Amino acid sequence: MGLWVHRLIDKDEDTMSGTCKECGPIDLVWKNGRLKCPTAVREQRGVRPDSESRQPHGLTPTQAREFREGKVCAICGSTDRLVVDHCHERMVIRDVLCASCNLGLGLFGDDPKRLEAAANYLHRHKASA
Repeated sequence: MGLWVHRLIDKDEDTMSGTCKECGPIDLVWKNGRLKCPTAVREQRGVRPDSESRQPHGLTPTQAREFREGKVCAICGSTDRLVVDHCHERMVIRDVLCASCNLGLGLFGDDPKRLEAAANYLHRHKASA
């Protein structure tokens, strides 16, 4: 199966879902600034495709989609680009977050003290502006 058959028939950037010509309905991934079929991305990296392989949070793509269904980001309330958030130390699912909030937590190393310090920093500089 070559990469050329993984053409997206439709895509929805808000829900990060779409339909791949080869795989059918899927959750899309961002790769090089474009939404792509995750199976095609794995193939490109040389990983054998397995549509029900488990993700880092322990769910299959289908289970993850069902887990996110009808939920909003637990931090900001957004419904855009929702992902399953999990603790990297204990490998347990925490909740559903938008991609931006999930990335923010990851960049702060999931450290509440660093996040509090960042919030305090923003409050200090907002008051002085």
